[in-house]
Amino acid sequence: MWAKRTLNAESKGRPQKDATMTTPDSQHNNYQGMPHPQFQQHPQFQYVAPMSPMHPAYARSDKSRLVAILLAFFIGGLGAHRFYVGKIGTGILWLFTLGWLGIGVIVDIILIAAGSFKDSDGRRVLDWSPES
Repeated sequence: MWAKRTLNAESKGRPQKDATMTTPDSQHNNYQGMPHPQFQQHPQFQYVAPMSPMHPAYARSDKSRLVAILLAFFIGGLGAHRFYVGKIGTGILWLFTLGWLGIGVIVDIILIAAGSFKDSDGRRVLDWSPES
C-alpha cells in the first residue's frame, strides 16, 4: 500500500520511490538484516537476560537474612542491620533518627522477611543460613 518515498527537485513536489523516507508499508523491513537500534548493545556493557541468575535483580548477597532480621528486630533503631549489609550511610541515618522513629525499622523487617532487602552492592539478602 505505502512505499518508501522522498521528494526531489525533478519531481516538482511529487513523491518518488527512494530509501530515505519510511512509510507504513516498509516499516517491517527498515533494517534489512541489521538489529533494530533499540536492541543494539552498547559496546561498554554486556547484555544479561532478565531471567538469568547473573542478572543483578537475582544476584544473592553473601550476608545472612537471619542475622539481618535479628539485628533489625532487636537493635534496628540503631541501624545495626544496615551496617551489617554494608549500607553505612543509611545506617548512620537510622542511628541518628532511631530508624525514623521505628517506622523505617518495621519496613526493613518486612523487606528482610520478604527477601527484598538488598546489600550495599544491590544484591538481595536471601540466604537464611549465616555466611561461612
